[in-house]
Amino acid sequence: MNPPLKHPQTLRVFAKTKRSLTIVAHFTTLLLILTVLSHYLTHTLTCRTYKHAFEKQGLHAKNVTRISETWGTLPSSLIPWGPCGVFVVALYGVHPFAYAPYAFYILAGMGISLLYSVFDIDMAAVEPAKNEGLKKTSIPAGAGGEINE
Repeated sequence: MNPPLKHPQTLRVFAKTKRSLTIVAHFTTLLLILTVLSHYLTHTLTCRTYKHAFEKQGLHAKNVTRISETWGTLPSSLIPWGPCGVFVVALYGVHPFAYAPYAFYILAGMGISLLYSVFDIDMAAVEPAKNEGLKKTSIPAGAGGEINE
């Protein structure tokens, strides 16, 4: 039997529909922030990994960014071994688990993001190209913004 996550393509096995794709993206982002500990790297990896898969399912890439922000950047201060959690402990002397029940915005944002994805609420779809058939013009370097035809 093969290991379940032998290579990144295996995640696509779990993400056959829009709903399953967004759920997998949520939990991948959470797994990344728990292990990588950098919300910048988590955001980059999540967006680059799922951008094309979202577009293939007819969802706009900004949905991946929203998922990455709510499940990667927001909870980073609740992870005691991450840079944000260490900063909070050093500055305030409060362990992240102690103030987690009071982190309403973080916890609510994560829950709302997951519910919106599951029930397909406010998930932006890819718009068809509006500029098809328009004549492309080039702007020479240093032209100051005027269009030469």
